[in-house]
Amino acid sequence: MDRSKLATKPAGPNISGNYTRIWLAVKSEVATMPYRNASNTAEIVDDIVFNSGKAWIPFYSTARTSKLNEKGSENYDNDNVTSTLTFHIAGIDEYRMQFLNELGTEDFYALIQKCGWSYPRILGDHCSYCKLTWEFDEDESPDGKQGVTITLKRDGAYLAPYYKGSLDNNNVFAADDATPTVADGSIFMTGTNTVATAITNLDNAIVGQRYTILGGGGTNASTIADGGNFTLSSTGTWTGTAGSYIVLFVRAANDIVELERG
Repeated sequence: MDRSKLATKPAGPNISGNYTRIWLAVKSEVATMPYRNASNTAEIVDDIVFNSGKAWIPFYSTARTSKLNEKGSENYDNDNVTSTLTFHIAGIDEYRMQFLNELGTEDFYALIQKCGWSYPRILGDHCSYCKLTWEFDEDESPDGKQGVTITLKRDGAYLAPYYKGSLDNNNVFAADDATPTVADGSIFMTGTNTVATAITNLDNAIVGQRYTILGGGGTNASTIADGGNFTLSSTGTWTGTAGSYIVLFVRAANDIVELERG
């Protein structure tokens, strides 16, 4: 099964809405699931480490057809919060069918990145994970609902935290790339450069889209300066040191503005 195909739009009814980035990780393919930050249970800052040859499985969805719902109970125990992520994929093809046939009964971790979020949120941690259910609807009415609805449900002690660790290599900029591509998502990490690297533009950027760039650190950490295609805040040049981030908005072609940094 070619898992990369799950990130593409299948043939089917066209559903409008901003692109939402959703990844799934098979629990048995994860080597290390980090704990929440001891001083802030609302975040996980350490990297999720996969077994050799495994990585996040990307999915195509839109903001219009994805929803994260969380509710708590009066009992403050290990099952205090129920988190449910539902998303609809318009249309179905052999890749989605193969995924459901091969992995539909597995345990998962789920990662969702929506427009306006500086970091993705993760459903599942070292002591909880998601179970998957799905439903195929062959309705061909004009409402565009034909396709597969996938629901992931998880019970845990806390709300789903923000994940501030790194993603797999598909979302890491190539070393020494001054115009890295952002065609495959909305959150990226700078690579390990061999020379001083100033990012001067983002290839394949979509007008109206936000992009979050995480600092990968290293001796030659990537930088973004005010000027040219970038309009930054008064704090000046951003340097992609480990743990840093910058949120950018594409206002027009070759016109990228800073929204925030940290």
